[in-house]
Amino acid sequence: MNATTGTEIRVIKTETQYRDYLDEVERLASLDPNPSSKEGARLELLAALVEHYESERFASPLVSPVDAILFRIEEGGLQQKHLIPYLGSKSRVSEILAGKRQLTVDMIRKLNEGLGIPVAALVGANEAASPVEEGQNLKDLPFKELIARGIFRESEAARGTEFLAQKFLQKLNGLGVGAAYLRWKLHSSTASVSDARSLQVWLSMLLIRSRSLPIERGNYKPPGDVSAALRELAWISGFNNGPILAREYLAKKGIALVVEPRLKKIPLDGAALLDNDGTPIIGLTLRYDRLDSFWFTLMHEAAHVFKHLQSKQEAFVDDSEKGSDDDRKEAEANRMARDAFIPRAIWAKSDVLANRDEDTILALANDLHISPAIVAGRLRKEYGYNAHTKLIGNGEVRKLFVSEFPAKTVW
Repeated sequence: MNATTGTEIRVIKTETQYRDYLDEVERLASLDPNPSSKEGARLELLAALVEHYESERFASPLVSPVDAILFRIEEGGLQQKHLIPYLGSKSRVSEILAGKRQLTVDMIRKLNEGLGIPVAALVGANEAASPVEEGQNLKDLPFKELIARGIFRESEAARGTEFLAQKFLQKLNGLGVGAAYLRWKLHSSTASVSDARSLQVWLSMLLIRSRSLPIERGNYKPPGDVSAALRELAWISGFNNGPILAREYLAKKGIALVVEPRLKKIPLDGAALLDNDGTPIIGLTLRYDRLDSFWFTLMHEAAHVFKHLQSKQEAFVDDSEKGSDDDRKEAEANRMARDAFIPRAIWAKSDVLANRDEDTILALANDLHISPAIVAGRLRKEYGYNAHTKLIGNGEVRKLFVSEFPAKTVW
């Protein structure tokens, strides 16, 4: 029975039940009930059930002791000779890594204290069934694409998918987010997501990239006037280097703007999500290297951040080609983005609707201090034609971010 009904609570057995209970936990937590109250007791019970389900369903993959050792020395830039102080001799190191000799208690203690390898990974965890298959099923990650992108080193690629999956989760765990961020509750502007795993990986990449941006994390406060905040962002589009200024503007508000090319199986333009410290992240794929596409996608995701994004367990993902106004929040984000650039009353009375020529487009853009690409792009979209190709800013966006986002970045 759904937890939100306030009636019977049972052990979680399905994903739907888990989502319902998670929503109820968040609702009750926001009320900050007294622990001795009925709501407080209900919150405690639901939280315990959710935690148990997560520990069973979303456990991180376990590795063999040898894999744990190899993973640590590769991450630390070490060589096998650096293991001699912990394992005893060069020949003993070779035997251990070849699986011909088991670790002793003394070796486990030294490896744990000297290299920081968890004891659990050194005492035979490889005997357990692999949660890579049972739980996370990370063998279906888009490894080939991630390797081609330079996310993993070539030497790591030869280690196999389980090793790469482990490293992927190790990176998330190292950032303090863990495997939980492979299970967002997704709000999508499309009818379906063709490759959910690739989408989860791409969202995780946004988290990782955002950590390197120069922003004051955890200081974001939702604007009191969302429309005014969006209009400020729209005004920035009127400058020649608007996209870079927009990133700086958002950073001052504690929002990370991340440019991360999409993975092949996910035709997305942008996304909005929260990091575990409450920092909002706006992700843009720059699928279309045009100023009109950049600005509308950015404004759409900013509307989600300012208006809709409330939980670390959810993410908004958007595809401008297949997006629709069927979803209330998507329709609201579309409307707020359009009105922030060109208010409805101004658009309805504008000369551009009758003339649709370059001069009237430039005049309206100048009056509103927005990029002419926005006016031209809106005309093209609403009237279904391909005029004004010189005004939409073809090839004007990606080049602004090339130096910050090299083609190959090893995690």
